[in-house]
Amino acid sequence: MILLIGGAFQGKTALALEKLNGSPTWILGEETAWQGEGQIVSHLERFIRREMEAGRDPKEEVKALLERSDPRVVIADEIGCGLVPIDPFERAWREETGRILCALAREAEAVVRVHCGFPQAIKGEWR
Repeated sequence: MILLIGGAFQGKTALALEKLNGSPTWILGEETAWQGEGQIVSHLERFIRREMEAGRDPKEEVKALLERSDPRVVIADEIGCGLVPIDPFERAWREETGRILCALAREAEAVVRVHCGFPQAIKGEWR
């Protein structure tokens, strides 16, 4: 699995599509239900937020999602930079997302940060 991280609208999706050469199947974090398998999990940070809002353990839900879908690419927006939010839930969401992404990065074959459309391999190689 390749983990693509970076700011919003920085070209992560375009790079994932290029990597998969074709019409990949998608699993989107803003959808209310996950069905089937997907080559790309997009907006993992939104999935984590939704699970937290529902009172579920996002670590367990992410684990189940990835076991069920076995994606080739996981995409997440970087939400940990900038000002620390005043709202306790917003802070907890940032922290939980960061911890989950750290765990995924340890397991990923490659971790790639995308900025202005350019990939920078942090772990492994972007081929």
